[in-house]
Amino acid sequence: MALSVLQNSFLGGEIAPALYGRIDDKLVSVGAAELTNFLVNVSGSLRRRPGFKFMRQLGDGIFRLIPFRFASDQTLVLVFGNNVMYVVAMGQFVMNGSSPYQCSTPYSEGQLADLSYSQNADVVTLTSPDVAPYELRRYGATDWRFVKISTLPSLDPPTDVKASATYPAQTSDTVTDDDMQVQSEQRDVITAQYVVTAVDSNGIESEASGVAITKCNYYITGATVEVSWSAVAGAVSYRVYRYVSGVYGFLAQTEQCSLSDTGTTPDTSQTPPSHREAFIGAPSTGEIISISVIDGGEGYSDQDAVGGTTIDFAFMPPAHLWLKYGGGWHFETYYVLELISPDGQTYRTEVPLKWKDTGNNGESNSFDVWPANWNGSSCPVEFSGDLPQVTDEWRVRIVPSEEPNWAGGVWFRNAKGWVEENRIINIYGDGETSPAADSTGKTLWKKATTEVMARFAPMWESEEGLSCKTAISSLAGNAITLELEISEGTGARAQAIAVNGVITSVQLLSGGRGYSNSSQVRVISKQGSGAKFKVTVAPSTPAEFPRCSGQFDQRRVFAGSNTNPLKVWMTNPSQQSLMMTHVPLQADDCIEVVAVSEDADMIRHIVGMESLLLFTGSGEMRVGSSSGGISPASVVIRTQSYVGANAVKPVVSGNNVVFISARGGHPYQTVYSEQVASFAPSDIGVRCPHFFDGKDIVDMALSKSPINSLWCCSSDGSLYCATFLPEQGINAWTRVDVRGKVESVCAIAEGTEDHVYITVRRNGTVCLERMSDIIIDGDNNARFVDSFLDAMFTSPQTSITGLNHLNGQTVAMHGDGKYLGSAVVENGAVTLPEPCRNVAIGLPITSRLVTIPYEYANQEVVMREHNPKSIHLRIRGSGGLKYGIYPLRPNGKTYELKRGTTWEQVQNPDSKVLALVIDGNWDRQSQIQLIASDTQPIEIQALLADYAVQFARTGL
Repeated sequence: MALSVLQNSFLGGEIAPALYGRIDDKLVSVGAAELTNFLVNVSGSLRRRPGFKFMRQLGDGIFRLIPFRFASDQTLVLVFGNNVMYVVAMGQFVMNGSSPYQCSTPYSEGQLADLSYSQNADVVTLTSPDVAPYELRRYGATDWRFVKISTLPSLDPPTDVKASATYPAQTSDTVTDDDMQVQSEQRDVITAQYVVTAVDSNGIESEASGVAITKCNYYITGATVEVSWSAVAGAVSYRVYRYVSGVYGFLAQTEQCSLSDTGTTPDTSQTPPSHREAFIGAPSTGEIISISVIDGGEGYSDQDAVGGTTIDFAFMPPAHLWLKYGGGWHFETYYVLELISPDGQTYRTEVPLKWKDTGNNGESNSFDVWPANWNGSSCPVEFSGDLPQVTDEWRVRIVPSEEPNWAGGVWFRNAKGWVEENRIINIYGDGETSPAADSTGKTLWKKATTEVMARFAPMWESEEGLSCKTAISSLAGNAITLELEISEGTGARAQAIAVNGVITSVQLLSGGRGYSNSSQVRVISKQGSGAKFKVTVAPSTPAEFPRCSGQFDQRRVFAGSNTNPLKVWMTNPSQQSLMMTHVPLQADDCIEVVAVSEDADMIRHIVGMESLLLFTGSGEMRVGSSSGGISPASVVIRTQSYVGANAVKPVVSGNNVVFISARGGHPYQTVYSEQVASFAPSDIGVRCPHFFDGKDIVDMALSKSPINSLWCCSSDGSLYCATFLPEQGINAWTRVDVRGKVESVCAIAEGTEDHVYITVRRNGTVCLERMSDIIIDGDNNARFVDSFLDAMFTSPQTSITGLNHLNGQTVAMHGDGKYLGSAVVENGAVTLPEPCRNVAIGLPITSRLVTIPYEYANQEVVMREHNPKSIHLRIRGSGGLKYGIYPLRPNGKTYELKRGTTWEQVQNPDSKVLALVIDGNWDRQSQIQLIASDTQPIEIQALLADYAVQFARTGL
């Protein structure tokens, strides 16, 4: 039986032996058993991959390549080493005089593997979990600077903020004396509080200033509050806010350093911003995280002292008094109540209090004694003069008044028992044993003398303050909010809540920076004293440096840290470094959110697509919005899949994201699926697992022109390339052998092509090399040699020098479009066999194609004996080929393609069909190998084999 097998495509790439039996897979039938140093064209043919040009030996350390793209025609390669960076443009090192330009970096070679990057215009964001995030800024060809990222505004807040009320001048011609009196009483009845922010040329506000407080009444016609402050360097305008309804509302914006407030209602939807340093390292930035109340103090109020106040004074049982007497005398006593402030000021009742007995208290000759106007729980007591707000730290004292007091042998008892020291003696008069009587027989009671009173008073005084003995009820009032002033740092804002004049809590509005745990706090109030606070600042903690960064929805995004592996930070929209919030939150505030996941693997990568994708070591998550644009209130994070990514930065091809799996090292692509409404990953190395199993990919790049290709460095130093057409379902993998260990790879657009750069270690030394053009114009420009140097001489040359990096190596020589054979480099030089002008010399490249077993490519010939009757090869290009059976048998023979009558032109002069000489020593595998090892280009377009199939002896 005769059978023809045509393979006119190699879009399956190299296929693992385990898949040779998959004749149902169309891409297996168009694959190959080996593809080394070939590239798969998008048309399906194979072309030799061009060689890598030698640029410079970098040393024996570790190096990392990072692409820099400002525009399609402005691309560079950044070469990172141990705390050093070089810049490469169009295949040449940027020079600083006679030496390559180099810039110091914060990254040691041990940190390069985890170094992540993203770019916005000509600024590269560099992140590492062990180093603070930096921006790499280009100011010129030889002026690159690493700037540590700060999320704080550049301007300091205004200082010396003052506020004062002004009122219109009045005359008797327009206002009566009564009107003047009324207006005078209406002045200064409002307490106004102001803060001011500075605004830079980019519209970014500083922290709020300190608080300026004044008494005013801007509702009086013509009245204003004049607010002023000191100028801030770099500020183009200022925003003024007034306190209202618990927040500071926007009042006005001005370019001046003063403002007249005429009583305009503030806009509470706009409040002063709060800023914070997002990435806390050691030492502490001095941001306040809490202010606690140690002692609430007393008397705090935003009002002036009040006078002529009537309050209710109440004893708390068992603090009322008992009187005990001996002898059965009826008694009547008068006393006064004194309130004593913490600083010793005494305030007395205007009218003496008459006390009366209310009956026997169960003890012999004793009575309960209460104020005569006692109502069962308290009694009104009137004070004269200005009485400040009374708090629990005040003390109370009961002393005899100057009214007549009489009794016989009276003791007083408070909660602590009888107090004999306060015994009243001899108050009838000197020398008398009983009260005298007048002519009518009425008892004459004498007023106690001052001397007697001095012995007698104080008869009772609270020792522990009002909270222990008494309650003052009428001055309770409502809770009020007071500003706090904090020493040392800048930008912190806090408010104290006072209830009944006592500070009960503190609301921290902004943490600021530059504070310490010993910072002092003062309450800004008209009255009050004694409050004590404890300031706690963010401690010196392990670095919270983000692992990765990216761009999404006009925000710069950071994610992952050693202390918060699933945390995501997003700057304010259109801001690259600002992290600002307001109270209440606004849609354009910065965002901080922690992703919820089954695992705590750190977020390793950020990719901005239709949604923001987060890649961890265990899964892939999607960040989106629950309503419209992303905001602090609408941000949502949902897990999409559970593959997990390793440390290699993903690449984006079209709308596909390619990442390397954390386990198994296989490359995966993920794209949004409308069917399942999520991102669905798929393994694109499934047909060549032998490339990835038991190893890991350590670097990856994408080149888009002229062939959309993935380039992957393996942990064993291998380099693999895949023609990647996700919309066609094509990922054709090939091997790239450069006779060394490839450690890093990147690709950038240069001219009409994307060029691939690699670092390759040979004999312990790392070299930087750049792949030559894929599309060439004539054989003169062919560069199918690695680590090569080339030159265009003005006159033909035979002695070529400067090849020191290839000393002792056997090199291939190419001159004026021809392969000139091989030679060994000695002392950095070789001699050409003939003079040439256009010369390229480097390590030879061996390109090899091994076909898959044909018996498995067609079901009709499976497991049948067969021998090829003829094999035809369609090729293009001038390069030579050797071919033979695979694997080569003992005494086997390889054949070399000959130009001559066996060549036939097909379709055009560049595409030819060649009939190959057949070796009869074949087996069931029927594999053929094609080898190109000269310096000429060649393209393999198709293989056509005619077989004679030998069936089993069944009479067929």
